[in-house]
Amino acid sequence: MWQRLGLMVAVILLVSTPASAEVWDGLLLIGPSAGPTLPIGRLDDSLSSGSLIGVTGQRFSSMRFGLGVELQTGWFGESRSPRTTIQQAIISGSYVLSPYSENTLLLTGGMGVYMLKPDYQDAERTTNFGLNAGVGVLVPFGKRIKSSTTLRLHHLFTEDASTNYVGVVFALYYAFGDSPYQ
Repeated sequence: MWQRLGLMVAVILLVSTPASAEVWDGLLLIGPSAGPTLPIGRLDDSLSSGSLIGVTGQRFSSMRFGLGVELQTGWFGESRSPRTTIQQAIISGSYVLSPYSENTLLLTGGMGVYMLKPDYQDAERTTNFGLNAGVGVLVPFGKRIKSSTTLRLHHLFTEDASTNYVGVVFALYYAFGDSPYQ
């Protein structure tokens, strides 16, 4: 059920974001991102929690819709035990639930390419397509500095079974353009 819901959110947001009308010149947010990851399902059987670090950007073309890109690398597992390295490139759409409040609530969903490389001997790197969906909050710190916290469920389509993990991403943005989110 959650996989279908995530798929619907991702498709609706990715399709509706470019179709939204240009209401104002837009807002571009760019900055570093990092956060913990928690494997669930099949992935939880073999790995412990991990971390991601990377860069993220979002372009809001209207008061309600934004389009984002995330490039991140990280790992699952502890430093003393075999780890699995993950690299992900994600494109996502965001729907603003509260455009006129001080802290902006977001509904987000998207798709991406996920590369997994276990540290085990003879393990090969796999590249998988995946979908993600979640919620977040965008908090302003003045006119040009913003931060966000996003909680997302990632669903990867792997050969033998589906792989899932939850990621919490903290980002600090520098804002280019005029922001309706003061």
